[in-house]
Amino acid sequence: MPWILPRWRRRRIRRARPKVWTPSWSAGWSSRPALTAVELVRSFADMMTHLHGERLTARITAAEQAALPGISRFATRLTADLAAVNAGLSLPFSSGPVEGNVNRIKMIKRQMYGRAGFDLLRKRVLLTR
Repeated sequence: MPWILPRWRRRRIRRARPKVWTPSWSAGWSSRPALTAVELVRSFADMMTHLHGERLTARITAAEQAALPGISRFATRLTADLAAVNAGLSLPFSSGPVEGNVNRIKMIKRQMYGRAGFDLLRKRVLLTR
């Protein structure tokens, strides 16, 4: 296939391609805060998944000592209602089924918007399962 551009122009285009950026670990910043953030988030997720509410105070203390702005702010907000958070992380009760029904009803309501009155909406909510 013949080239439309002359050879000297093709060489310039080839040279002008941007180089792929590769991270340099010796650039003056440390990856340790990122690793600390990942460790804290994973430990909190593990605590939520396996209902280990007794570990909450230790995790909050570790998050505040990490001095990461977002995570330490999250930890201080948890201490505002520590009893409720601890109960939510310790007890096996869940509001999942209720939230699922609310979500289903809202979806039906959005589908019915402007089409019919309350009677038809009520029938669809009761008959749809």
